[in-house]
Amino acid sequence: MAQPKIFALNKLTFNDSYPGLDTTIIESMLPSKFKGREHFIDFYSKYNGGYFDGGAFIYRDLFYKITSKDHNLLEIESFHYIETPSILQHPRLLSIKEVINNKKISYPLNSEFFQNNIPFAGNCGDNDFWLDTATGIVKYTAMEDDIGPNNAILVAPSFLDFYTQIQGSRRN
Repeated sequence: MAQPKIFALNKLTFNDSYPGLDTTIIESMLPSKFKGREHFIDFYSKYNGGYFDGGAFIYRDLFYKITSKDHNLLEIESFHYIETPSILQHPRLLSIKEVINNKKISYPLNSEFFQNNIPFAGNCGDNDFWLDTATGIVKYTAMEDDIGPNNAILVAPSFLDFYTQIQGSRRN
């Protein structure tokens, strides 16, 4: 499968993606309109999940003012795939449904957060990147923290901002 052009330009290797989905499947997951909705739909209509061989990184200071105490560099291992009846479980990727179910078990008191956020990517530490389906903002939650609206770290103003700024190497 061909690499997303922006990933190739940013020196990323993106593999193991399932074929893209019909837009109606993706739209059914996103009942509300929000900033960047069309970019999320477009991405998943071409690439249903995928793994970054060689690593992938994003810096929050591209979008937000941060202090030395804040997380800035975040690693991304993979994009989660959208599960459908025709897709078998993947050996390297997690499905969005699987991540939500696991997080609901681990954090049963945060049902409101799960109603408005979709975990679309993660890293090897079981930390997740979430798309807020009310605002379009991309957030990050760390496994060692409680998952909820007050603990999620803002990463990017939209899905488009997020995926176009993923880099294949760290800054010097």
